[in-house]
Amino acid sequence: MAAPGPGVDAFGYRDTDGDPWAGDYDRDGPLNIKSSGYSAKLEWDISSDLTLTSITASEDYKRLFGEDTDLGPFPGIVPTFKSEIDQFTQELRLAGGKDRWRWVAGVYYFESHVDGVIDLGAVDIGDGVAQSCRNSPCRPPAEDWLIFYHADYDQDTSSWAVFGQVEYDLNDDFTLIAGLRYTDESRDMELLATELAGAGLPNDTFLDFTKPAVGNLTQNDSDNFTGKIELDWHPDDDLLVYGFIARGVKAAGFNTGLLDENGVFNSVTPEQVPVDEETLTSFEVGMKRSLWDGMARLNASAFYYVYEDFQAFAFANLGQIIFNTDATVNGAELELTLAPTDNFEALFGVGWINEAEAEDIQSPAGRIRDRRMVLAPELQLNTVLRYTWPLAAGGNIAAQWDGFYQTEQYFDIQNHPVSESDAYSVWNAKLIYNSPDDKWTVTGWVNNVFEEEYLVYTFDFTASFGYNQLGYGRPRWMGVTAAYRW
Repeated sequence: MAAPGPGVDAFGYRDTDGDPWAGDYDRDGPLNIKSSGYSAKLEWDISSDLTLTSITASEDYKRLFGEDTDLGPFPGIVPTFKSEIDQFTQELRLAGGKDRWRWVAGVYYFESHVDGVIDLGAVDIGDGVAQSCRNSPCRPPAEDWLIFYHADYDQDTSSWAVFGQVEYDLNDDFTLIAGLRYTDESRDMELLATELAGAGLPNDTFLDFTKPAVGNLTQNDSDNFTGKIELDWHPDDDLLVYGFIARGVKAAGFNTGLLDENGVFNSVTPEQVPVDEETLTSFEVGMKRSLWDGMARLNASAFYYVYEDFQAFAFANLGQIIFNTDATVNGAELELTLAPTDNFEALFGVGWINEAEAEDIQSPAGRIRDRRMVLAPELQLNTVLRYTWPLAAGGNIAAQWDGFYQTEQYFDIQNHPVSESDAYSVWNAKLIYNSPDDKWTVTGWVNNVFEEEYLVYTFDFTASFGYNQLGYGRPRWMGVTAAYRW
């Protein structure tokens, strides 16, 4: 603990050692994940040019996660998240082709049920939380618990789709590809957030988003068409040039984070809980070229994306909200693969995002402006180098060196400086043994060899609690893995 002043958060705490991978945490929160499921694939060759495929899958997923959000040596902000997800999918697909035609058509069904619980406690430790709430609607009481937020939500989703794609060789050099999909989806979500302890609010309900309270806002029914049209030019066996236009849709949904109408976590009205579907129209041109008798391969592409109702993410106070806005992205990618000998392989990649702009983002002060999209660095570089030694007794040993570099990026749609990561690079090494019968693979690995300090997320609590939560990638770590194939 420290006296109030620069570098001290609202709880009176200051980091003691500057180590990004250590902290004075008081909570060893659980992270329990249990997943089980099955999938079955059946293929029936009806004739030499007609195949029926059935894919059936089911999954049950359970997750319990407790976090020490305040990052200090006291139970200042202690959330726990619990969810259970059951889902089932069924796909039937018929594929065929003859002469210049190749086609596929099918139907798809999906259903899922989600049960979720969110608990969050904020504790009065004196002038810490109490001071941070004194000028806000929460009006801290004398009890230890200022707020204990409890939310139960459940969501049911069912959807079905029919789809088809046709490829037609216009001549020996040009192929036309066209695909279309129709999707019908129904999603229902109800959430009730209440205060179970403390007296920090004028009533005991943060948000009642149930059907009796908000009616049809809990129901989201939609249908849409998506598709793609592509033209390929392959003048010889070593070159493919292509261009396509595609339309895709990300399903509508609901916000289920720390939601309230009282301004403690955020100020969300019931009308802001549903999220509209996101539509992406993408334009891409590119080429794939084989060089030097197959010893090298060069892939290049340029793209332009237009988002309508892009599902953007914002974080404020203790709450997180998904909302819709328009956005555009454009850039290019280049990848070179080399195999000059039977033993050596190399890959070099470049990704460039010239523009990634989300439109009409409202600042906390109410000003409207455009902002860079999150997780959109301007430049990314990656490489993989691998050399393989055959063994006299059979099998082989391979050494691999890989890594990537990326420039600065934001983790918050507001583009606050505290949410921006520096440019960084991460390098990894592997030594791999493959058995003569190719059934055993044993790999020794070292990740983040140079122990680079780099951010993987941030959450900005500076306005509400005087600190910024920084999540760092793992430090140098190493291990051995083994795999056996039957």
